[in-house]
Amino acid sequence: MVQDQAEIEHYGSATQAIIGIGEAYHPHDPSSAQVLPAVEVEQRLIKSFVATVAFFHLQVQLWVSQLALSPEVQWMVINELIPALYLERAAKKLSTADYR
Repeated sequence: MVQDQAEIEHYGSATQAIIGIGEAYHPHDPSSAQVLPAVEVEQRLIKSFVATVAFFHLQVQLWVSQLALSPEVQWMVINELIPALYLERAAKKLSTADYR
């Protein structure tokens, strides 16, 4: 349940981000249904990827801020723990030990 104005704005921006991602990944012009040139699709995908990463980082900051941690611990979680966990998870997906 939405509790305050900040949450309402957060959910609104999340919804807009999801819509934007869907539009960016769709390789057709919505007005003409024509396939877009590869360069245009790539540019849209890059913009969408940047927006997705930014959205993720905002989400992480929101989640961590709700934990009521000290500023030092909050900094460690955001700048050390979460990146380390990401790298650990990504390494498990690599095909050989040489890449890990």
